Amino acid sequence: MAEAETQLLLAYRLGYISDKKIVDKFLEVLDEISRMIYSFSKKSQTYLSSAI
Repeated sequence: MAEAETQLLLAYRLGYISDKKIVDKFLEVLDEISRMIYSFSKKSQTYLSSAI
């Protein structure tokens, strides 16, 4: 996720994306996806450790 965020910010700073609202919305989505992946990872670890 950090790589996507970096690429997005570079695109904005270099002028490939001119609308800050689009960048902000995309960053919100990236943050949400990151939280979902973290949660899934933790739940998977808990499930796998209890299954053993």
